[in-house]
Amino acid sequence: MATSSLLSNEKMIRDIKMVMADAEFFLRVTGDQVNTDVTELHNLISARLADARCRLNFLEQKSMTLEFDMSYVARLA
Repeated sequence: MATSSLLSNEKMIRDIKMVMADAEFFLRVTGDQVNTDVTELHNLISARLADARCRLNFLEQKSMTLEFDMSYVARLA
């Protein structure tokens, strides 16, 4: 695999981790909200973060192999 592709994959993984960290921070700072809408939003974000962690782990594992193909990313969406 080309070095530029590996660097691009690593950047994408770092960017995804940053977005996930921001979402987790949002959940922490709004955790004491008792509004029904906020509670539903927390549940939705938590579920999507759990899914994103699984997908990110998969991408990280695949990016470490020479067989990594960006078409995997499209199929995960």
